[in-house]
Amino acid sequence: MNGSEIFFLVFEVLGGLALFIFGMNVMTGELRVAAGTSLRTILSAATVHRLPGFALGTVMGFLMHSSAATVMLTGFINAGLLTLTRAAAPVFGANLGTTLSMQVVSFRLDDYCFAAMALGLLYSMITPSKTGKALGRALLGFGLLFLGMRTMSGAIRPHRELLAPLLTGIDGSTLPGMLTGILISVLLTAIVQSSGAILGMNFALISAGVFTSIWQVYPVILGASIGTCITALLSSIGTNIEARRGAFTHLLFNIFNVTVGIVAAPWLIRTAQWSSPSLVRQAANLHTTLMIVGSLLLLPFIPAFVWLVRRLVSSREPAPAASYLDPLLLKLPEQALAASIRELQRTLMLATSSMRRDAHLFFGVDKAELRMIQQNEKAINEIKLSMKSYLRHLARSYLSRRQVVLMQLINRCMTDIERIGDHIDEISQISVARSSLGVEALVDADSFEKLFSTYLLAYQLVAKLGSCLVTENGKHKALVDELFVALDGYSTQSETTRNNFAQKVAAHQVSPLSAFFFSEYLRALDRITYHIRNIALCEKEVDFSIKSSKWQMASTTTKTQPIIKPVDPQAYLDRLDS
Repeated sequence: MNGSEIFFLVFEVLGGLALFIFGMNVMTGELRVAAGTSLRTILSAATVHRLPGFALGTVMGFLMHSSAATVMLTGFINAGLLTLTRAAAPVFGANLGTTLSMQVVSFRLDDYCFAAMALGLLYSMITPSKTGKALGRALLGFGLLFLGMRTMSGAIRPHRELLAPLLTGIDGSTLPGMLTGILISVLLTAIVQSSGAILGMNFALISAGVFTSIWQVYPVILGASIGTCITALLSSIGTNIEARRGAFTHLLFNIFNVTVGIVAAPWLIRTAQWSSPSLVRQAANLHTTLMIVGSLLLLPFIPAFVWLVRRLVSSREPAPAASYLDPLLLKLPEQALAASIRELQRTLMLATSSMRRDAHLFFGVDKAELRMIQQNEKAINEIKLSMKSYLRHLARSYLSRRQVVLMQLINRCMTDIERIGDHIDEISQISVARSSLGVEALVDADSFEKLFSTYLLAYQLVAKLGSCLVTENGKHKALVDELFVALDGYSTQSETTRNNFAQKVAAHQVSPLSAFFFSEYLRALDRITYHIRNIALCEKEVDFSIKSSKWQMASTTTKTQPIIKPVDPQAYLDRLDS
């Protein structure tokens, strides 16, 4: 082969791989959209027991592959919507679900790829239904996936005699060949962050005649199972300790599977060879069999498995507060409403924690603090979606007039809290942008003092808002009155700060760039207090109250967020506690 032929071969294979990955992402993403919020809705109920949780995880893995499904589950753990013990079975199932989606890919359907793309695009254009459009785009992605495989196979097939000797080191019949193949597969899968892409390439190499034995394919399958865990591990950076353990659960499960796969290789290989005469089908069946065996071995011992995960990923960091949205309470509307209000308090704890971390970014970019703010924002968004789903289910019950009004008020409060989280995240982004521009974006000490004092007032209002949500027998009414007084105090402070700075701008004492960022900070703080006032108005309503007995029954033990140690300048950050 000359240089030109090598160039076109490499990029034809890479182009085919890109088509495969893009098609797979389109297909799984649109299937997830078509499923709507149903997966989120049944998550809490299904994970109470292992087998339903395993089945749900299998569905999630089929729709979005194990890496994306585990990222979603890790996000639920980080938001407190799912415990590590209850997440283990869905993680196992997600890996099995991925094998089922690859079973579909293993069938020789590439002759129909153009028909699938044409019909998928046509259907997505003519149907008025959102679900129908998603299904049409999923069919389009399905066609692209097979077009990618067809492109890769077609590019490789004429050169299989040249490529086959290069892959002779991958041979599962010997231990060195097995370990070499697993290592190569782990590295490639970690780079593309998709086991489906590597397995698709595997199928293409089989179709092209480069791989001619199941023993060559086997190490690639094992390595892809471990390499795909990198996606969840990366996404867990900056999350709480339980979420990081959730990502490690995925890794440990697949390491266990690979160990079983190496030990039981002869038996598994014979089973795969017996299952089908087609090598592609044998590879897909081997992948599925391996996940079934691993799941059956570990499902009965989930408590012990979770104990091991906690031992391996130890931390002094306290576990996050668990969600109050218990599906069992939906049969008891008053207690479900009390639980929803407690969930509002829990969400405000995350917002308060983020705003405290935001203060550190005034003095320089701290990547750890920034990641925590971003993860808290994701958690707040997840809680909002779960809360709305919970209230929709509650609305199907018989409710009194007062309960209907209270449910509406809670829903409005949740929306405002989520918007507070958005503006807190926005402040962090403002600080990052300002820090990147150096001294030109700085303000004088007097202006900064007034800005930070205004920030502290907004922070205190967010922190105070949670205590006002203690609605037991209307005890919160006096606290809400105090909150309105504090809101008026903030408005006065904000107006004074803005006017003082405007005078300096008029006198050309500050740069235009610093003026821009100063106004951005104040605008975000004003929006936060706007949403606090909306929540306070909801709490002033007569129907925003829960009986003492119902409030106590909805209570569970909650651990507060860890206090962040102040950093320089000490004098400013110490004022967060004053």
